[in-house]
Amino acid sequence: MKKIIWSLALVIMAALGSCSSDDGSAPQSREMKYEITGNYSGEMVIVYSDEGGNQQIAEAESLPWSKSVTIDGDVSVIVLGASNSVGNPGNEGETILLKIYRGDSVVEESTVTAISDGYMNFAMTYEFD
Repeated sequence: MKKIIWSLALVIMAALGSCSSDDGSAPQSREMKYEITGNYSGEMVIVYSDEGGNQQIAEAESLPWSKSVTIDGDVSVIVLGASNSVGNPGNEGETILLKIYRGDSVVEESTVTAISDGYMNFAMTYEFD
């Protein structure tokens, strides 16, 4: 499981390292919500950005999963990622839907389908204007 978490973290760090924004305006916090739904029956490891843009890890034994966070104004990119737990993958063809909300509006979403052995791994980012 550590190998999967580190792989997911490296993908996320590469995405975050390539993004920045500085328009000179005063930064304001943003109300965000992360949500994962679907019919995936395996346990999942979830990576998401906290208030300061730092990666946090959560585990979900079942879906749905959600987390609301007030993101600091100086954070330019946030991330949401999901990977199966090594000890309890799902089944082939099961899906998850990842969504990032800003306020009440969906700003990023993607669907992931488990491969033949029930494994899946995916991360997405959202860059603030």
